[in-house]
Amino acid sequence: MPRSDGWLRSLSVLGLLAGLTASVHPLFGQPALRFEAARELRTGVVFQEGYFLPRWWNGLGLVGAENNRTAEPVIYVVGADGRREDVRLGLGDGSVIEVYGVAGGADGALAVIGRANNSDSSREPFLAWISPDRKQQNVTQLNPYFPGAVAIAADGSVWTAGLVNVNDNIPDHMIIRRFDKSGKMLAAFFPWKANPPHPHPADSSYLLASRDRVGWYLPLFGNGYFEFSLEGKLLGRFQGARPAGDRRYEITGAALSENDELLVSRWDRQARKWEVLCLDRAKRTWTPVQLAGEPAHRRSTRLLGFDGENLLTSVDFGVINYYKPQSPSGTGQ
Repeated sequence: MPRSDGWLRSLSVLGLLAGLTASVHPLFGQPALRFEAARELRTGVVFQEGYFLPRWWNGLGLVGAENNRTAEPVIYVVGADGRREDVRLGLGDGSVIEVYGVAGGADGALAVIGRANNSDSSREPFLAWISPDRKQQNVTQLNPYFPGAVAIAADGSVWTAGLVNVNDNIPDHMIIRRFDKSGKMLAAFFPWKANPPHPHPADSSYLLASRDRVGWYLPLFGNGYFEFSLEGKLLGRFQGARPAGDRRYEITGAALSENDELLVSRWDRQARKWEVLCLDRAKRTWTPVQLAGEPAHRRSTRLLGFDGENLLTSVDFGVINYYKPQSPSGTGQ
């Protein structure tokens, strides 16, 4: 049987978020980090509205999917040098594949989550692991578990956040699951009660990976952030970069550096501007991040991730903005 953390199984997400909201009050002070615009990377990627957002995975590149909702979607990787690699994903049965997310590992492996829409109108959620040399594709059927977010941890395990749906009913289930590259489930934790209010925590959430942890940012449900060790132990929980119940801000991206600096981008609907914030774990506050030298004509709207120490942002994924750090970090630990 898959191993799981006993106390995480016994606590509800609602309970964890309730305690978090009551005890954490984000404050905004002077910029803790400063980045300077360094260069642009033209990817040639044309983003398709209505699909999941591409992400930059440290050590690999921009990872996304094209030809979605076809029998053979294309998983692409655009590296820091602008070179593009295409990998075709097919299940061999002619079913139409809808990709929900793609993650990349530092060793070059890929993890794909989605569902196969069959001719009999059935929907089969799946997890696919693609080897670094692209010679092996391991596809695991997950029904009735529908993953909505995915990441590859530093140890090579694949993490997902999702929900269980049985004939449009949501029973009690574990949201976070860990798999090995063969598709074997290693652990399941973070319980969710049957048919609670929407949205589900996995909706539009971000799974993030660094060298020693996995982060899970929930921009919609409860606006919280959780961190886990590679073994699945809860390391910390924090209120997100949007005050509880606030509708002024929209979270547009999240990035976790190899040094565990968590940055979040958000859109200020009232001021009509975007900004980047960094989590100070020690003070349990969010502080602004300064991006210097960003030309007004290409103001970014979301974070994509880190490439080494460089921070990457974009508007439409066709052009990626590189920022190099200009001040020592001190908020990551």
